[in-house]
Amino acid sequence: MRKKLEKLGIALPEKFSAGFCRKVVNPTEPIGLGGYGSEAKRVSCDIMDDICVSVTALCDGDKIVIFISSDTLHTSYAVYERAAKNLEEKFGIAKEYIIFNSTHTHAAPSVHRGVACPGLEAYNPIYYGGIVEATEEALRDLAPA
Repeated sequence: MRKKLEKLGIALPEKFSAGFCRKVVNPTEPIGLGGYGSEAKRVSCDIMDDICVSVTALCDGDKIVIFISSDTLHTSYAVYERAAKNLEEKFGIAKEYIIFNSTHTHAAPSVHRGVACPGLEAYNPIYYGGIVEATEEALRDLAPA
């Protein structure tokens, strides 16, 4: 992990540190909304409030723990696995150190593959890319806490 972070120009602090980032991950085209049941086929038509992922990074000088909060309804294990794999590949942070939750809104994209979601394939790069970008910014934001 340390070597991957150093290649990105991110140095681990020696003392307990925290970093934070909130990133907007709004869809750029209509997408199925969670919470209405797949038979409802509710699709977004506009954005009233931004959809965000928030990342908090905590470091004790050796290990990093990442907390991700997503403004979506579903966080299935498949969503967690994909996000954790992306973070492990980019930063070397093992999935055991990544904690993921959803704010559980019924007016945001359903990123869970278990439900019908028009527009999900186009939204995935925005959503998962936003998680990686927010994590990198949170790591760069690490400061003594």
